[in-house]
Amino acid sequence: MNSKKIPVFFLRFGLAFVFLYAGISGFLNPTDWIGFLPPFVKDMPPASLSDQNILAVFSGTEILVGVLLLLPL
Repeated sequence: MNSKKIPVFFLRFGLAFVFLYAGISGFLNPTDWIGFLPPFVKDMPPASLSDQNILAVFSGTEILVGVLLLLPL
């Protein structure tokens, strides 16, 4: 591995870990993470979406970002 690529690898791995941890934990313990949703997100239409559904979409997005950071693109 090139010496210039090592810091980039650790930065990408660290960011991916944060996104994956938050996303997976959002699915496993939604009551612990629901308080982190800003009020304006909860008030956005459509009103039929519950806080749990919004958190599930956000957690899925975080997992996707974490996986993309791990891929060597």
